[in-house]
Amino acid sequence: MDFPRVTQEVVVGALSNLGVEAGVDEEGVLGAEFPAAVAQFYVDENFLTIHTTWNRSIAPAHQEEALEIINMLNRQIPTGKVAPIVVEGAPTIDVREHFLTAHGASEHQLCMMLDAYFQIAFMVFDDFEQRGFAQNAQV
Repeated sequence: MDFPRVTQEVVVGALSNLGVEAGVDEEGVLGAEFPAAVAQFYVDENFLTIHTTWNRSIAPAHQEEALEIINMLNRQIPTGKVAPIVVEGAPTIDVREHFLTAHGASEHQLCMMLDAYFQIAFMVFDDFEQRGFAQNAQV
């Protein structure tokens, strides 16, 4: 069975099926905004790579503990990776995933992959919120 090639347009369609509005910015990057994060989707001939960045900064008093939690989460989550990053001078986190799409994917498969990814990403962001790691400033 041949599956359709994964393109930005196919990803937009799958996101739309999940109720997520996405668009391409002036640099050609596909993205979507959420209340607590911004996601970017990169499609090439082999992979769909997603980066979702939390739009809160980590308070200085919690940075060391946040790094420990990141390491713990990376051992526990079934897929993806949580990484500490700095955006405009503010420390925050990024949840990323690489999906092998070299052989294409059905719309249903893509929806399932995206849904699972977002459940993990927002579980991580919720965990950081509940631990009180967020500083008032947004990144």
